[in-house]
Amino acid sequence: MDEINKRINIALIKVKKIGIKLTNVFYKKNVQTHFKEMNETVTDYDLSIDHYLKTQILKKFKNDGWLSEESEFIKSKSGFEWIIDPIDGTFNFSLKVPFFCISLALTHNNETIAGFVY
Repeated sequence: MDEINKRINIALIKVKKIGIKLTNVFYKKNVQTHFKEMNETVTDYDLSIDHYLKTQILKKFKNDGWLSEESEFIKSKSGFEWIIDPIDGTFNFSLKVPFFCISLALTHNNETIAGFVY
């Protein structure tokens, strides 16, 4: 299996797993929002999804990069970089409006090669 397919398979498994958990939270718990710069909202779920995917993916692919609004940038040493919005539509999520998703992209040498949306 080539390097791209290995990454795609791991991302599919991990995004689906955390997406199912997020869906369950959406229907069962109230969400606390916090404000970061420029009155942008963030929830503990944004942070935990970012942390979970970052640790799970980079554990397998240690030289890949990571770009997120919710955590520190990691420069790629492999040419592969992951770009994430842990909850795209955080405001909707926090208000229980069912229009939000987890968005993750994979690039190689600055070319987008895969996208994952849950």
